Amino acid sequence: MSIDITTQYDAEQKKVLVDLRTDIIHQLAHDANPNAIRSFLWRCGVVSLDAEGQEVVIGAPNDFVLSQVKKFFAPSIKKIIAELYHQPYKVQYVIHPSFGDGEHDLQVDVSALLDIQAPAKQGDIQSQQIRSELSEYFGILFDPSYRFDNLVVGGYNQLAAAAGQAIAQDPGTVYNPFFVYGDVGLGKTHIMQAIANALVKNDPDKVIVYLPTTKFLDHIISAIKKGSLDALLKKFDDVDVLLLDDIQFIANKDKTQEIFHNIFNDLHLKKKQIVISSDRPPKELDNIADRLKSRFSLGLVADIGTPDFETRAAILRSKADTKWLTLTPAMVDVLAKYITGSVREIEGAVTMLSTKHHLYGRQLEIDDMYEVLQTLGYRVDNPANPNVVVAATRPSMDEVATMIADYYRIDRAEIFGSSRQKDIVRARQMLMYIAHEQYGRTLEKIGEFCGGRHHGTVIHAVKAMKKLIQTDEYVKWDYVSLSERI
Repeated sequence: MSIDITTQYDAEQKKVLVDLRTDIIHQLAHDANPNAIRSFLWRCGVVSLDAEGQEVVIGAPNDFVLSQVKKFFAPSIKKIIAELYHQPYKVQYVIHPSFGDGEHDLQVDVSALLDIQAPAKQGDIQSQQIRSELSEYFGILFDPSYRFDNLVVGGYNQLAAAAGQAIAQDPGTVYNPFFVYGDVGLGKTHIMQAIANALVKNDPDKVIVYLPTTKFLDHIISAIKKGSLDALLKKFDDVDVLLLDDIQFIANKDKTQEIFHNIFNDLHLKKKQIVISSDRPPKELDNIADRLKSRFSLGLVADIGTPDFETRAAILRSKADTKWLTLTPAMVDVLAKYITGSVREIEGAVTMLSTKHHLYGRQLEIDDMYEVLQTLGYRVDNPANPNVVVAATRPSMDEVATMIADYYRIDRAEIFGSSRQKDIVRARQMLMYIAHEQYGRTLEKIGEFCGGRHHGTVIHAVKAMKKLIQTDEYVKWDYVSLSERI
């Protein structure tokens, strides 16, 4: 069967399709297996919505993902769409190979959908099953937005970006291991996941595992407790590419270091690609065994520095484009002048501007740039408005948690507890949303801060709060009031 869609989507049509996809995933998150969502449904997208004909077309990157989506989600998706539109819709599933590149936002040409691919060969099926099992086990999620084609490259990250692209073309041969380091928020995770996404595109048979080191530690601790360490180590036998983010967190964990030393040696001897990130170079990793640090330096060590003004301006324009924001050159110059240390903070600034734009329903002005900078804790003077009160510092996340608890008149400890009381859940979700949108914290870091919660819980909280801010005037007021205090 072949489906041909010739519509050239404008911004509004793209938003409708993306919003429907978001609503489907959001509703499924309540009951469906979160690992299955991360492994399969996250790679799909809504490619057509025909309200008159009451039909929705959902695209998957390949036959394997399509079959798994049907297996796990088809009845639920049909029910959710019917509830959203208050009438039954026909739901059709097709292969859309471009989703293999992570183009879920439909910012690519989606004019033609290809025929469903022929059944995979036996060897391919076995490889797919291994990838599926490992994805299910580790809960792997490559963020499709992290790609080399949207990575702004400058002198600060040129070597790391070039090495990453070379690895994606020839893993296990060049630069193995690849150790990339730099301060928080400079783009290490972007490069690592761009490598993973490119490898999936270049060689779909490769078994790729991306893990934050905190998750790696969780698996080891759990395996030791259950007496299943051998079974865990055996799973790594099937891995072709291992990417570990923030390796510094294995410091002072002797048993974990010994286990990782064995995994590292085994993968390296088999010419399996290893990519490691850290906040400092190998020789400066404290409380990590010398034999591991020496192995980290066997291949290529690349640092990511601080982007210069021109690169920061380019990053700002790129991030603004992804959120359909129009920033004048003067606006970009103001932000690029002051935000000098973190790409993640640049992303946070753009997200705050996007929120302001949508909340107030107006075009952004130069004053908005200064307000965002002040919210981020920068001491800046607005020449156009000298009466603006300049904030000296931005409160820490601990202080924000206390502020939110006081606002909702609850005990601060309850936010980090397990209570499902409505006002406590609301405060907890507000904290997670602010940490993600205004402070640029990763999902894993937010989960750790909020009582050791799974990042899937954080995803749900952020999406739920975002929707409430858009639809509930009281929640919107809470968010605006707290933002002003922060």
